[in-house]
Amino acid sequence: MAKKKQKSFKDYECCNYQNELRDNYISLTKSMLLHKNYLSLSPNSMKLYNYMKLWACGKKQFKYSYSLATSCIGSRTTIYRSILELEKKGFIERVSVSRQVGYGTIYEFSNKWQTL
Repeated sequence: MAKKKQKSFKDYECCNYQNELRDNYISLTKSMLLHKNYLSLSPNSMKLYNYMKLWACGKKQFKYSYSLATSCIGSRTTIYRSILELEKKGFIERVSVSRQVGYGTIYEFSNKWQTL
């Protein structure tokens, strides 16, 4: 089995570039970036979607809690509106809701944004 090649970054792509240090990154394709549904997202929703992709670490399903986003997005109301917009436009789907403090709601990325 072949060994997976690690992504190396250029000095202008990340701030902790030391000996080609491996950094987390997300993939955003040209077709998504130029799609009308992605372009119609509010700036906060775009930002939250990008952070969700980073937190998911390449997995389709991921746990999310408001405490993760408050430092980068702002108020809980803004985060809630952004989540609703991402769900409505088909970027994410809610898998299970956590009602217990300290446990995140489980979401998964969706491809419905391509057809909505």
